Amino acid sequence: MARFQNIVSGIGGRLFKHGSAEPGKPLNKASYIELFFDLTFIFCMRSILPIVADVETGSVDWYSYYTFWFTFALMLQIWFNSTIYMNRFGTGGVRDIIFLFTTMFLLSVMTRAISTGWERYAIYNVCWVLICLNTMVHWALQYRRLANPSPQLVRDTRLVMGVLGAQMILVLASHLLPKNPAQVVCLLALLLGFVFWYAGSREPLGEENRDHLAERCALLMILTFGETIVGLGNGVPTNLNLFTPITYFLLVIGMFLVYLNEIVNLLDLERLGSGRLYMALSAWMTFCVANVTAGFELSLKSMDLMGVTGDIYFGISVAVFLLSFFLFTPFNRYRRPSVGWNVARAAACLLVLAHSSTLAISARRLLGGIASTAAHTPEEVFVQLGYAMPIIAVAAVYAVLSIDRIAVRRERRRRRLAEARLAELAAAAPEAAIDSDAPPTAVDSAASNGPAAPRAGASPAERTDHDRANPAV
Repeated sequence: MARFQNIVSGIGGRLFKHGSAEPGKPLNKASYIELFFDLTFIFCMRSILPIVADVETGSVDWYSYYTFWFTFALMLQIWFNSTIYMNRFGTGGVRDIIFLFTTMFLLSVMTRAISTGWERYAIYNVCWVLICLNTMVHWALQYRRLANPSPQLVRDTRLVMGVLGAQMILVLASHLLPKNPAQVVCLLALLLGFVFWYAGSREPLGEENRDHLAERCALLMILTFGETIVGLGNGVPTNLNLFTPITYFLLVIGMFLVYLNEIVNLLDLERLGSGRLYMALSAWMTFCVANVTAGFELSLKSMDLMGVTGDIYFGISVAVFLLSFFLFTPFNRYRRPSVGWNVARAAACLLVLAHSSTLAISARRLLGGIASTAAHTPEEVFVQLGYAMPIIAVAAVYAVLSIDRIAVRRERRRRRLAEARLAELAAAAPEAAIDSDAPPTAVDSAASNGPAAPRAGASPAERTDHDRANPAV
């Protein structure tokens, strides 16, 4: 049995070789198993998109979107809890592999059981409960191995057990209630799960934990963008009219490059703190990108979401994504964005919305009416502007990327000049020290020795005059 455990531990160490140099040590970067877990997560995210995009009536009601939002929020919560566990306890052992594989399986089954009618809500809820139980068990097993846990870890462990335990109780209790009250109880259980996001540890992460956490968040976003690109490829029409897919593709690539510039050139790992806020913002950005994918599919199928057309929904999702970068300012190396950066981002959001909004349609009609007097029919102008507005939107997104890059280069140049100035001052300091080591002159000696004492045999009047001229300090 011992030999079998050693063999399994060796396999686990090789699987986690990318994440940790030696088995048993904390992970300093995302491991291959975590990459596999995130791939499964993205597959599950893709499997719930038909709740929004595949509606027979052609219009998505609020309840269908609520079902999509509910499941996506729960998936992000599961990803958050597993990432916190791996970031704090992950070492590459067999226990970590079992924990992640079990969560993967239950997550895939749970998302397959989702539907607007909740016909298979029992399977959905059972998987939810088992995922909570899996996290609790592995957290408790790892906690028991620690000889001297810190007070903060003790509080976090109690919080994990309390929150996940309460979630399990609420989800199981919902089976005793009718459909509508049961959904309210499940919503309370979901909101309760976010308590751990807010009330967890506030201790700053160590250097290895910061690197691992940043890689996990970036990995999730990159895979989400990849899934979006795949969705755009699947939406190419049979008549090979590639204008709309190409413009949407360029928009998504521009969004990805803006995000890449953020994590490569702007993110300061030392400002992550406990990392929880940064993880929450990364989860929000993932949700924004998923809505971009949903908006594209709604646009292709000429569907609307609660009266909002797919084009407008797509534009709103892109605009919200770009505006959300303002939330990352506390984690940036340069914490005071320039006026040009702020204006460019706001203008890009407006232009992205303009190519799909009803305001732009009205403007097209107005311009079409004006241009009709110049030997152009309104239909011709409408078509021309219909091609021009998406191109303007794409140019706006890439303008944001260009201004971001210019701002980074200027800041780097300013910092290099400041460092060169400090180096000059540091080089000048030894010269000043050498000058201070020169032998003192007679004047310096007199100044350092203070005022001369009255001469011997001086009269009382002369002593009084001397004391007035040189008062004691």
